Amino acid sequence: MGNRQDPLKQRPRSHSEVPDPLREPDASFEQQELKLRAQEVFIPLAPDSGFLKRHEQTLALEDRAVVCVFGGAATGKGTTCSKFAEEIGAAYIDSGALFRTISLIAQREGFSASAEKRLLTPDGRPVEDDEEALAALVYTARNLPIRFKEQYDNASPAILIAVTSLSGEQREDYIDISSQIRDSNVADRLKPEILAATVRIQPVRAALYEFLREITPDQAVVEGRSNIFTEVYRDVHSKTALQLVADAKVRGARRLAQSLGISDEWQRLLDSRDEDVQEGLTEMTLAIQKRDLADGVEDDAKIPGVIQYDTTFNTVAQTIDALEQRAEPMLSAWRATFEKAKKS
Repeated sequence: MGNRQDPLKQRPRSHSEVPDPLREPDASFEQQELKLRAQEVFIPLAPDSGFLKRHEQTLALEDRAVVCVFGGAATGKGTTCSKFAEEIGAAYIDSGALFRTISLIAQREGFSASAEKRLLTPDGRPVEDDEEALAALVYTARNLPIRFKEQYDNASPAILIAVTSLSGEQREDYIDISSQIRDSNVADRLKPEILAATVRIQPVRAALYEFLREITPDQAVVEGRSNIFTEVYRDVHSKTALQLVADAKVRGARRLAQSLGISDEWQRLLDSRDEDVQEGLTEMTLAIQKRDLADGVEDDAKIPGVIQYDTTFNTVAQTIDALEQRAEPMLSAWRATFEKAKKS
Protein backbone atom coordinates (compact mmCIF):
# COMPACT_ATOMS: atom_id res chain seq x y z
CA MET A 1 0.00 0.00 0.00
CA GLY A 2 1.20 3.47 -0.83
CA ASN A 3 2.17 6.09 1.69
CA ARG A 4 -0.78 8.43 1.87
CA GLN A 5 -1.38 11.43 4.03
CA ASP A 6 -2.99 10.20 7.23
CA PRO A 7 -6.76 10.25 6.49
CA LEU A 8 -7.74 9.50 10.06
CA LYS A 9 -9.19 12.28 12.12
CA GLN A 10 -9.65 12.27 15.86
CA ARG A 11 -13.18 13.40 16.64
CA PRO A 12 -13.88 14.95 20.07
CA ARG A 13 -15.81 12.55 22.26
CA SER A 14 -17.75 12.86 25.46
CA HIS A 15 -16.10 10.61 27.99
CA SER A 16 -19.23 8.69 28.83
CA GLU A 17 -18.79 5.72 31.07
CA VAL A 18 -18.27 2.40 29.31
CA PRO A 19 -20.94 -0.11 30.44
CA ASP A 20 -20.00 -2.63 33.08
CA PRO A 21 -19.11 -6.08 31.71
CA LEU A 22 -22.19 -8.21 31.25
CA ARG A 23 -22.69 -11.00 33.69
CA GLU A 24 -22.61 -14.56 32.43
CA PRO A 25 -25.93 -16.22 31.61
CA ASP A 26 -27.39 -18.34 34.38
CA ALA A 27 -26.05 -21.88 34.11
CA SER A 28 -29.54 -23.25 34.63
CA PHE A 29 -30.51 -21.90 31.22
CA GLU A 30 -27.97 -24.10 29.49
CA GLN A 31 -29.08 -27.17 31.42
CA GLN A 32 -32.65 -26.98 30.19
CA GLU A 33 -33.80 -28.59 26.98
CA LEU A 34 -34.31 -26.43 23.94
CA LYS A 35 -38.06 -26.40 23.29
CA LEU A 36 -39.19 -24.51 20.22
CA ARG A 37 -42.51 -24.64 18.41
CA ALA A 38 -42.12 -24.41 14.64
CA GLN A 39 -42.15 -26.51 11.49
CA GLU A 40 -38.36 -26.52 11.59
CA VAL A 41 -36.36 -26.17 14.79
CA PHE A 42 -32.79 -25.03 14.94
CA ILE A 43 -30.46 -27.32 16.83
CA PRO A 44 -27.45 -26.24 18.89
CA LEU A 45 -24.07 -27.33 17.55
CA ALA A 46 -20.50 -26.74 18.60
CA PRO A 47 -18.62 -23.93 16.83
CA ASP A 48 -17.51 -24.98 13.35
CA SER A 49 -14.30 -26.96 13.85
CA GLY A 50 -13.30 -26.23 10.26
CA PHE A 51 -13.32 -22.50 10.94
CA LEU A 52 -11.14 -22.88 14.01
CA LYS A 53 -8.82 -25.32 12.27
CA ARG A 54 -8.04 -22.89 9.46
CA HIS A 55 -6.98 -20.21 11.94
CA GLU A 56 -4.70 -20.86 14.89
CA GLN A 57 -6.17 -20.58 18.37
CA THR A 58 -3.17 -21.21 20.60
CA LEU A 59 -3.20 -18.14 22.84
CA ALA A 60 -5.34 -17.11 25.76
CA LEU A 61 -8.02 -14.59 24.75
CA GLU A 62 -6.24 -11.66 26.37
CA ASP A 63 -3.09 -12.42 24.33
CA ARG A 64 -4.79 -12.51 20.92
CA ALA A 65 -4.80 -9.63 18.42
CA VAL A 66 -8.13 -8.13 17.41
CA VAL A 67 -8.92 -5.40 14.90
CA CYS A 68 -12.51 -4.13 15.20
CA VAL A 69 -14.31 -2.22 12.47
CA PHE A 70 -17.78 -0.83 13.07
CA GLY A 71 -20.23 1.58 11.49
CA GLY A 72 -23.59 1.81 9.75
CA ALA A 73 -24.91 -0.30 6.88
CA ALA A 74 -23.18 0.12 3.50
CA THR A 75 -20.21 2.04 4.91
CA GLY A 76 -17.88 -0.61 3.51
CA LYS A 77 -17.24 -2.65 6.66
CA GLY A 78 -17.58 -6.08 5.05
CA THR A 79 -15.38 -5.43 2.03
CA THR A 80 -12.76 -3.64 4.11
CA CYS A 81 -12.61 -6.32 6.79
CA SER A 82 -12.53 -9.28 4.40
CA LYS A 83 -9.78 -7.85 2.22
CA PHE A 84 -7.69 -6.61 5.14
CA ALA A 85 -8.03 -9.97 6.89
CA GLU A 86 -6.85 -11.70 3.73
CA GLU A 87 -3.84 -9.38 3.48
CA ILE A 88 -2.62 -10.04 7.02
CA GLY A 89 -3.63 -13.71 7.15
CA ALA A 90 -6.23 -13.22 9.87
CA ALA A 91 -9.74 -14.57 10.29
CA TYR A 92 -12.63 -12.32 9.34
CA ILE A 93 -15.56 -12.54 11.73
CA ASP A 94 -18.89 -10.85 11.05
CA SER A 95 -20.09 -10.54 14.64
CA GLY A 96 -23.29 -8.82 13.57
CA ALA A 97 -24.28 -12.04 11.84
CA LEU A 98 -24.44 -13.76 15.23
CA PHE A 99 -26.97 -11.26 16.57
CA ARG A 100 -28.98 -11.34 13.37
CA THR A 101 -29.00 -15.13 13.27
CA ILE A 102 -30.38 -15.59 16.78
CA SER A 103 -32.95 -12.87 16.00
CA LEU A 104 -33.97 -14.65 12.79
CA ILE A 105 -34.32 -17.89 14.72
CA ALA A 106 -36.62 -16.12 17.18
CA GLN A 107 -38.63 -14.63 14.32
CA ARG A 108 -39.04 -18.00 12.62
CA GLU A 109 -40.19 -19.52 15.88
CA GLY A 110 -43.05 -17.03 16.06
CA PHE A 111 -41.57 -14.47 18.44
CA SER A 112 -42.57 -10.84 17.86
CA ALA A 113 -41.67 -7.38 19.16
CA SER A 114 -43.82 -4.99 21.16
CA ALA A 115 -44.03 -1.24 20.62
CA GLU A 116 -41.71 -0.89 23.62
CA LYS A 117 -39.09 -3.05 21.80
CA ARG A 118 -39.60 -6.03 24.09
CA LEU A 119 -39.35 -9.50 22.58
CA LEU A 120 -42.60 -11.43 22.93
CA THR A 121 -43.17 -15.19 22.90
CA PRO A 122 -45.53 -16.69 20.28
CA ASP A 123 -48.38 -16.36 22.79
CA GLY A 124 -47.60 -12.68 23.44
CA ARG A 125 -45.73 -12.76 26.76
CA PRO A 126 -42.45 -10.87 27.34
CA VAL A 127 -39.57 -13.31 26.95
CA GLU A 128 -37.92 -12.08 30.15
CA ASP A 129 -41.02 -13.20 32.05
CA ASP A 130 -41.08 -16.68 30.48
CA GLU A 131 -38.33 -18.87 31.91
CA GLU A 132 -38.67 -21.60 29.30
CA ALA A 133 -38.59 -19.24 26.32
CA LEU A 134 -35.66 -17.30 27.75
CA ALA A 135 -33.79 -20.53 28.46
CA ALA A 136 -34.33 -21.67 24.87
CA LEU A 137 -32.99 -18.44 23.42
CA VAL A 138 -29.96 -18.34 25.73
CA TYR A 139 -29.15 -21.98 25.05
CA THR A 140 -29.37 -21.44 21.30
CA ALA A 141 -27.25 -18.27 21.48
CA ARG A 142 -24.59 -20.03 23.55
CA ASN A 143 -24.48 -22.96 21.10
CA LEU A 144 -25.35 -21.11 17.90
CA PRO A 145 -25.77 -23.52 14.95
CA ILE A 146 -23.82 -21.27 12.61
CA ARG A 147 -20.93 -21.57 10.21
CA PHE A 148 -19.07 -18.84 8.38
CA LYS A 149 -18.12 -19.73 4.82
CA GLU A 150 -15.28 -17.35 4.07
CA GLN A 151 -15.44 -15.77 0.64
CA TYR A 152 -12.71 -13.20 0.27
CA ASP A 153 -13.91 -12.31 -3.22
CA ASN A 154 -17.23 -11.13 -1.78
CA ALA A 155 -18.05 -8.41 0.74
CA SER A 156 -19.00 -10.79 3.53
CA PRO A 157 -18.80 -14.51 4.29
CA ALA A 158 -21.85 -16.65 3.72
CA ILE A 159 -23.84 -17.38 6.88
CA LEU A 160 -24.98 -20.97 7.20
CA ILE A 161 -27.20 -22.54 9.89
CA ALA A 162 -28.21 -26.13 10.62
CA VAL A 163 -31.82 -27.26 10.94
CA THR A 164 -33.65 -30.45 11.76
CA SER A 165 -37.20 -31.53 11.02
CA LEU A 166 -39.75 -32.16 13.76
CA SER A 167 -39.21 -35.89 13.24
CA GLY A 168 -35.63 -35.37 14.36
CA GLU A 169 -34.02 -36.03 11.00
CA GLN A 170 -31.09 -33.67 10.60
CA ARG A 171 -30.36 -32.28 7.18
CA GLU A 172 -26.85 -32.93 5.91
CA ASP A 173 -26.38 -29.50 4.40
CA TYR A 174 -26.38 -26.18 6.17
CA ILE A 175 -28.82 -23.58 4.85
CA ASP A 176 -27.52 -20.23 3.61
CA ILE A 177 -29.45 -17.42 5.34
CA SER A 178 -27.13 -14.61 4.24
CA SER A 179 -29.78 -12.77 2.22
CA GLN A 180 -32.36 -13.01 4.99
CA ILE A 181 -30.18 -11.28 7.55
CA ARG A 182 -28.53 -8.77 5.21
CA ASP A 183 -30.80 -7.79 2.32
CA SER A 184 -33.64 -5.36 2.97
CA ASN A 185 -35.59 -6.46 -0.12
CA VAL A 186 -35.89 -10.18 0.72
CA ALA A 187 -39.46 -11.26 1.44
CA ASP A 188 -38.66 -13.39 4.50
CA ARG A 189 -35.93 -11.11 5.80
CA LEU A 190 -35.22 -10.45 9.45
CA LYS A 191 -37.45 -7.69 10.82
CA PRO A 192 -35.43 -4.81 12.37
CA GLU A 193 -37.79 -4.53 15.36
CA ILE A 194 -37.21 -8.19 16.28
CA LEU A 195 -33.46 -7.73 16.02
CA ALA A 196 -33.63 -4.71 18.33
CA ALA A 197 -35.85 -6.54 20.81
CA THR A 198 -33.73 -9.71 20.84
CA VAL A 199 -30.33 -8.10 21.37
CA ARG A 200 -31.56 -5.95 24.26
CA ILE A 201 -32.09 -9.11 26.35
CA GLN A 202 -29.00 -9.17 28.54
CA PRO A 203 -28.60 -12.95 29.02
CA VAL A 204 -28.87 -13.46 25.25
CA ARG A 205 -26.17 -10.85 24.61
CA ALA A 206 -23.94 -12.39 27.26
CA ALA A 207 -24.32 -15.83 25.68
CA LEU A 208 -23.49 -14.48 22.21
CA TYR A 209 -20.47 -12.63 23.59
CA GLU A 210 -19.13 -15.83 25.10
CA PHE A 211 -19.76 -17.73 21.86
CA LEU A 212 -17.87 -15.04 19.96
CA ARG A 213 -14.91 -15.22 22.34
CA GLU A 214 -14.75 -18.98 21.81
CA ILE A 215 -14.52 -18.80 18.02
CA THR A 216 -12.01 -15.92 17.92
CA PRO A 217 -8.59 -17.21 16.77
CA ASP A 218 -5.19 -15.73 17.60
CA GLN A 219 -5.53 -12.97 15.00
CA ALA A 220 -8.93 -11.66 13.90
CA VAL A 221 -10.53 -8.79 12.04
CA VAL A 222 -14.00 -8.37 13.50
CA GLU A 223 -16.87 -6.45 11.94
CA GLY A 224 -19.63 -5.34 14.27
CA ARG A 225 -20.65 -2.72 16.79
CA SER A 226 -18.53 -0.77 19.24
CA ASN A 227 -19.68 -2.98 22.13
CA ILE A 228 -17.68 -5.80 20.53
CA PHE A 229 -14.58 -3.69 21.15
CA THR A 230 -15.49 -2.51 24.65
CA GLU A 231 -17.19 -5.61 26.05
CA VAL A 232 -16.45 -8.82 24.13
CA TYR A 233 -12.74 -8.06 23.84
CA ARG A 234 -12.42 -5.88 26.93
CA ASP A 235 -9.59 -8.06 28.33
CA VAL A 236 -7.61 -8.28 25.07
CA HIS A 237 -4.36 -6.33 25.34
CA SER A 238 -3.59 -6.02 21.60
CA LYS A 239 -6.62 -4.45 19.97
CA THR A 240 -7.61 -1.41 17.97
CA ALA A 241 -10.77 -0.07 16.34
CA LEU A 242 -11.89 2.07 13.43
CA GLN A 243 -15.38 3.46 12.85
CA LEU A 244 -16.54 3.88 9.25
CA VAL A 245 -19.08 6.58 8.40
CA ALA A 246 -20.63 7.72 5.12
CA ASP A 247 -23.42 9.93 3.81
CA ALA A 248 -26.79 8.17 4.12
CA LYS A 249 -27.82 8.79 0.51
CA VAL A 250 -24.51 7.47 -0.78
CA ARG A 251 -24.97 4.38 1.33
CA GLY A 252 -28.45 4.01 -0.12
CA ALA A 253 -27.02 4.19 -3.64
CA ARG A 254 -24.40 1.58 -2.80
CA ARG A 255 -26.94 -0.82 -1.40
CA LEU A 256 -29.37 -0.23 -4.30
CA ALA A 257 -26.61 -0.88 -6.83
CA GLN A 258 -25.66 -4.04 -4.95
CA SER A 259 -29.26 -5.30 -5.04
CA LEU A 260 -29.36 -4.67 -8.81
CA GLY A 261 -26.08 -6.50 -9.38
CA ILE A 262 -24.21 -3.36 -10.46
CA SER A 263 -22.21 -2.60 -7.31
CA ASP A 264 -19.58 -0.55 -9.17
CA GLU A 265 -22.20 1.79 -10.67
CA TRP A 266 -23.65 3.30 -7.49
CA GLN A 267 -22.47 6.78 -8.51
CA ARG A 268 -24.60 6.56 -11.67
CA LEU A 269 -27.66 5.73 -9.58
CA LEU A 270 -26.91 8.61 -7.24
CA ASP A 271 -26.73 11.08 -10.16
CA SER A 272 -29.69 9.64 -12.08
CA ARG A 273 -32.76 11.80 -12.69
CA ASP A 274 -34.96 8.83 -13.49
CA GLU A 275 -38.01 8.93 -11.21
CA ASP A 276 -38.02 5.17 -10.61
CA VAL A 277 -34.34 5.20 -9.69
CA GLN A 278 -34.84 8.13 -7.34
CA GLU A 279 -37.83 6.43 -5.72
CA GLY A 280 -35.80 3.26 -5.20
CA LEU A 281 -32.90 5.28 -3.84
CA THR A 282 -35.16 7.09 -1.38
CA GLU A 283 -36.66 3.81 -0.16
CA MET A 284 -33.22 2.22 0.25
CA THR A 285 -31.85 5.25 2.10
CA LEU A 286 -34.79 5.21 4.52
CA ALA A 287 -34.32 1.47 5.04
CA ILE A 288 -30.66 2.01 5.90
CA GLN A 289 -31.50 4.80 8.34
CA LYS A 290 -34.10 2.55 9.95
CA ARG A 291 -31.53 -0.22 10.27
CA ASP A 292 -29.05 2.22 11.82
CA LEU A 293 -31.66 3.07 14.42
CA ALA A 294 -32.40 -0.60 15.12
CA ASP A 295 -28.69 -1.39 15.37
CA GLY A 296 -28.03 1.58 17.66
CA VAL A 297 -25.29 2.90 15.37
CA GLU A 298 -25.42 6.36 16.97
CA ASP A 299 -24.24 4.81 20.24
CA ASP A 300 -20.93 3.91 18.57
CA ALA A 301 -20.00 7.58 18.56
CA LYS A 302 -20.10 7.66 22.37
CA ILE A 303 -17.02 5.47 22.82
CA PRO A 304 -14.09 7.64 24.01
CA GLY A 305 -11.10 7.88 21.69
CA VAL A 306 -12.68 6.16 18.70
CA ILE A 307 -11.20 7.11 15.33
CA GLN A 308 -13.61 7.80 12.46
CA TYR A 309 -12.96 7.42 8.75
CA ASP A 310 -15.41 8.79 6.17
CA THR A 311 -15.84 6.41 3.23
CA THR A 312 -18.39 8.53 1.33
CA PHE A 313 -16.21 9.17 -1.71
CA ASN A 314 -13.17 7.05 -0.85
CA THR A 315 -12.24 3.81 -2.54
CA VAL A 316 -11.96 0.44 -0.83
CA ALA A 317 -8.18 0.64 -1.24
CA GLN A 318 -8.09 3.99 0.56
CA THR A 319 -10.23 2.64 3.39
CA ILE A 320 -8.02 -0.42 3.77
CA ASP A 321 -5.00 1.89 3.79
CA ALA A 322 -6.59 3.87 6.62
CA LEU A 323 -7.26 0.67 8.56
CA GLU A 324 -3.68 -0.47 8.01
CA GLN A 325 -2.35 2.82 9.35
CA ARG A 326 -4.54 2.38 12.41
CA ALA A 327 -3.81 -1.30 13.03
CA GLU A 328 -0.27 -2.00 11.83
CA PRO A 329 1.64 -0.54 14.83
CA MET A 330 -0.41 -2.71 17.19
CA LEU A 331 -0.10 -5.79 14.98
CA SER A 332 3.66 -5.37 14.56
CA ALA A 333 4.18 -5.16 18.32
CA TRP A 334 1.88 -8.16 18.83
CA ARG A 335 3.71 -10.28 16.23
CA ALA A 336 7.07 -9.48 17.82
CA THR A 337 5.79 -10.54 21.24
CA PHE A 338 4.02 -13.60 19.84
CA GLU A 339 7.05 -14.85 17.91
CA LYS A 340 9.28 -14.30 20.94
CA ALA A 341 6.89 -16.30 23.10
CA LYS A 342 6.80 -19.16 20.57
CA LYS A 343 10.59 -19.41 20.55
CA SER A 344 10.94 -19.36 24.34
